Amino acid sequence: MSSEQKGIAVPAVEELLAPALLTAEHDLSVFHCSRASINAFLVERALNNHLRRISTVYVTSDREGVVWGYYALSMQKIGRKEAFSRKDRGDTPTEISLIALGKLGVDERLEGNNLGEDLLRDAFERVLDLTSNGDPARRLPSPAMLIQAADEGLIEYYRRFNFLARNAEAPLMLTRPIQELENDRVAAKALEAVDEIVALKGARPVVNGD
Repeated sequence: MSSEQKGIAVPAVEELLAPALLTAEHDLSVFHCSRASINAFLVERALNNHLRRISTVYVTSDREGVVWGYYALSMQKIGRKEAFSRKDRGDTPTEISLIALGKLGVDERLEGNNLGEDLLRDAFERVLDLTSNGDPARRLPSPAMLIQAADEGLIEYYRRFNFLARNAEAPLMLTRPIQELENDRVAAKALEAVDEIVALKGARPVVNGD
């Protein structure tokens, strides 16, 4: 049954609520992604995994609780050859646990509206909050973030965010060092500060080389 048949209108992306933890009150019945594995996880396993702390699932929904996009974070143990480039492996253990984005999906009726990128960037922020906590005792030890691509068609998409396969034998296992994500966040905040100055002064400050 389509969303129209159920009397549910497809919302504009800007009408969706910010990503929040999945609960039993969310309506998953309308969601339909172009990838079957993404649909199956959300409908059949996401809430159970979330409640059992196997993964943490965030959803973006409309005000009625209908889910239109989601992602899932978990910890995953992988080999160091899959986690790091050769020059970055050093004396790391043979296996290492990384925080992983195992699933990310957007309803196909909202594809092409940057909702997937919005969810991905939200995941980056949550990962950084966990791994870059100022209190070492509360910091999650994960030197890199792992993205488990659903299929080869998504490899190039995640490459846009500098997530790369480190082992040719595991092309769907894409990683990026946490420090690089942190550097991106610092740079983004610096640009925001510049924009605020521009808004206040009404002119862009002169930068060497301009």
